[in-house]
Formats: sequence, structure tokens, C-alpha cells
Amino acid sequence: MLTTFRAEQMKITPKTEKELASENLLEPGIYDVEVMEAKESVSKKGNEMIKLKLRVFSDRGERHIYDYLLDSVSFKVRHFCEAVGLLEIYEAGTLLAIDCFGRAGKAHIAIQKDKTGEYPDRNGVKDYIVDDSTIRITPKASAEMVTSGFDTDDVPF
Repeated sequence: MLTTFRAEQMKITPKTEKELASENLLEPGIYDVEVMEAKESVSKKGNEMIKLKLRVFSDRGERHIYDYLLDSVSFKVRHFCEAVGLLEIYEAGTLLAIDCFGRAGKAHIAIQKDKTGEYPDRNGVKDYIVDDSTIRITPKASAEMVTSGFDTDDVPF
């Protein structure tokens, strides 16, 4: 005996690609951030910059966004350094990507709209927020950094 089942129709809400992309955006506001990656790079205009990959913590989980530190956007570079505890390095006039790695602070996250309409909206850093209550995470030392200058032959184990 053959039994037939009637499939129930699933109700769906059709969405455009733009609507789907915007669902994953964080609302504009102040968020805790941590630098996951930092890399020296060159902008499209040929300027030195540091490309940051940030982990942004929200009540909806974490998101990853990119930010770019350029001397031409000097307020953002200074505020980043203040927010993550690198003001002394900033004031010395040289900032390296390794200085940024693993640092944490607060950032004002905004929604950036593509003026051409070619790309979906995305989150970006409007500015960094100086907040003394932020826990500072120092960069993790690499094995090379830890062992450089030490004679490992004297290790008793």
C-alpha cells in the first residue's frame, strides 16, 4: 500500500541581497573591539597605512570588520592609540603593526553606505573612544621574541 504525504508549504519572506546583507550589520554605537590582525600596507593613493582586522563584541555575538590607520586621518590614529594604550608610541612618532596586535579598546561603529550603490552597506569605525575602564590586552609575544637573546643551552630541562 502506497502512502502519500502532502507537503505543507513553508512561508517565506523574500528579501533582496541588499536586505540580507543589512541584517548582519551592527547598529551604530559604541562597542568593545580587539585587534585580531594588524598589517603594514600601502593605500591606493600610495600612502603608508596599517590595516586592522577588528573583533567587535556585541549582544548579537562578535563581528569582524576592517579599519585603516592613515596619517591623513590623524584624529583617528591618535584616538586609536589613546584608546588602546599606545599614546607614548604615538607621541614618539612611529607606529608599527606589531604595536597594534592584540590591543583592545572601544570604537564608535557606524554604517557606511556605498555612494555608488554597487556594494551593500557595511560597518566601519567612525572613531575610537578613550575609556579608562577598557581592559588592555598586550600583544602576544612570538617564540622568536621570547627566546631572542637567550642561550637555550642553559635550560635545565
